[in-house]
Amino acid sequence: MTRFARAKGSNKRIPEEATSWQGMKHDKSSPTNSSAKEESLNKKSVNSIKKKSKKKGEQLFKGSSNKILLNGIEIELAYFDGFPIKKSDADRLKQLKKDMISKGIARNEINVALKLERRRAEKALAREKKKVCFNCRNGGHTLSECPQLQSNSNIPQFQSGICFKCGSTEHTHFECKVTKGEHFRFAQCFICEEQGHIAKQCPNNDNGIYPNGGACNVCGDVNHFKKDCPLHQEGKAESRVVADKINEDNIESLEVRPSKSTETKKIKKKVVKF
Repeated sequence: MTRFARAKGSNKRIPEEATSWQGMKHDKSSPTNSSAKEESLNKKSVNSIKKKSKKKGEQLFKGSSNKILLNGIEIELAYFDGFPIKKSDADRLKQLKKDMISKGIARNEINVALKLERRRAEKALAREKKKVCFNCRNGGHTLSECPQLQSNSNIPQFQSGICFKCGSTEHTHFECKVTKGEHFRFAQCFICEEQGHIAKQCPNNDNGIYPNGGACNVCGDVNHFKKDCPLHQEGKAESRVVADKINEDNIESLEVRPSKSTETKKIKKKVVKF
C-alpha cells in the first residue's frame, strides 16, 4: 500500500514508504502502546485544564480585593465587572443585583441599572483620590477631616462647612444665591490667616491661582485662566464674521434691508358660547 503526503509549501503529492505487514501486526498485537498513548494524551489534557483553572483562580484572587494608600489612609478596593471601586460599593451592587433578580426584573434592565450604579461608584472613588486638604496639602481628606488640625492645638482652626460669602451652614459658596461676586467675607486666608478673602485674592500671594507657578498665556496675569482673560474674549469677538441676508426680490443689491412693519395686529376677542 502506497501512502501519499503533502510536501511543505506545495500541493503536490510525494510518495512515502509503505508500512510493512509485520509492523502493522505488531501494533495491533501490542495494546500497551495504544493505551500508553491514550494515557499520555489524557494526562496532557488534565494538566492543561489544571493550569487554566489555576490561572483563573489567581486572577480572581488578585482581582477580588485590593488596598490602596492615600497619604496614610487605607482604602479597600474590589473589582466589579472588571472595574475597581470601593469594597463597600461592590458589596452594595452585588446585593442590589440579587434583589433585582429575586423580583423578576428583566436582564437588560438589571444590566443598565448596575452599569449606572457602577459608574457612580467609579466617580466617587475618583473624587476620593482627588480630595486635597488646604491645610496640609495632602490628598485623601478635606480641611474638616485633617488629622493635623485635630492633633495639634497650635495650628489655627480654619472655618469649614459654611458658606464663605454669606456664612450660612446650609450651602457652600459655590451654591450661594444671597451674595453674588467674588467677595468672601467669612473666609479665612491660608497665607496671611486674615478673614475677608481667600488665598488666590491674598496680596501676599505671588502665584495667584497657580500654586505651582504659571500665568495666563495671553496677558500674563496670575489671577485668572486663559479662558477668563478679557483680552482673549475680545479677540474672539473681533474674529466673528457677520453676514447680511440677501432679499429674494432684490438679489443684486445687498444694502436694501426690509423695513419692519409698524402696524399692530388687532387682537380678536374670544367669544365663548354656552
